[in-house]
Amino acid sequence: MSPNLLNPWPTRWQLLVCVFKLAQVRLSLSWRGFERTLARYELIEPAPVHARAANAVELTLFKSRGADLRRATRVVPGAYCLARAIALSHWARRAGLQCEFCMGVDRANSAVAAHAWTRMGEHVIDDDAQFVARFRVILRR
Repeated sequence: MSPNLLNPWPTRWQLLVCVFKLAQVRLSLSWRGFERTLARYELIEPAPVHARAANAVELTLFKSRGADLRRATRVVPGAYCLARAIALSHWARRAGLQCEFCMGVDRANSAVAAHAWTRMGEHVIDDDAQFVARFRVILRR
C-alpha cells in the first residue's frame, strides 16, 4: 500500500485530483463505451482474491474521497454516479482493498431509474446506504 494512502490530502489538492479523475472516466465512457471503460479501470473481473478488507481508517478515507468525488461532479459535466463509482472502485483496488462496483435498477411509477455505487464489505462508500437499498443490483464486480 502506498504510504500516502493513509495521509489525508489537503482539501484543494484532493478536489483537483477528483476533478481530473472524474473527467478522465467521463471521457473514457463517452469515447470507449461502458465495457472498455470498465476494462481500462480494471473492473471487468471481481476484486482479486489477494485484496484485503479495509480497516476503519481506510473506510473513513475512502468515504471522504467519495464525498470529494461528489463535490467534483459539480465541475465535470455529465460525471454522475457511474463515473464516481468507477473512479472510487479503481482507487480502492489500486490500494489493494476489497471493493465492489455495483449497478442497480429501481422501477417506480412506471419509470426505470439506474444507479451505480461502490461497496467495501457491508459499507456503501460513495452514497447513502438507505438510498442504495431501494435498487436491485444487476451488476456487481
